Amino acid sequence: RLATANAGSDATICENQTHTLNGAAQSYSTVQWQTNGSGTFNNPSILKPVYTPSVADKTAGSVVLTLTAQPISPCTVSVSDQMTLTIQPLALVNAGDATICAGQNYQLAGWAENYKSLIWTTSGDGSFDNSKILNPIYYPGQGDQGADSVMLCLTAEGLNGCNAVFDCMKLTIQPLPIADAGENQAF
Repeated sequence: RLATANAGSDATICENQTHTLNGAAQSYSTVQWQTNGSGTFNNPSILKPVYTPSVADKTAGSVVLTLTAQPISPCTVSVSDQMTLTIQPLALVNAGDATICAGQNYQLAGWAENYKSLIWTTSGDGSFDNSKILNPIYYPGQGDQGADSVMLCLTAEGLNGCNAVFDCMKLTIQPLPIADAGENQAF
């Protein structure tokens, strides 16, 4: 009987994860996993090893993993099957920091990469013109201005089920200057 090999279905993981392979084979003497990348298997000689992507694998975004089954003697023809492991980068965010004068609104200048959706939240009583976009306008509330600052946080939901990440900024609100020339005096 000829050997068979099935590397399993293609899969996607987040860059901070490992992947347990789901290989299958019949009529084989040994199996061996190989990668076209530079990651590692915890045991490349079993059907269901754990693959740990390397930095180069993560940068490439995917690797092809090959399962080869060696036949049982007297058969001599080995058989191989491949699967593609896609490695999804994690979301990145930066909310920035800023200072404004009391009475001003602020156009947020954050950035984000590799995300499915975004949301801005505030520790204060102000509001956003649209909290679900990258650079909304923030309208400080009375409490924000009285406190002289407010924390604004940007949360990005990762792609393909990867973890959400967030970053917060301090929006400092400088009070307006007060001028007092003193009491009127007669000369």
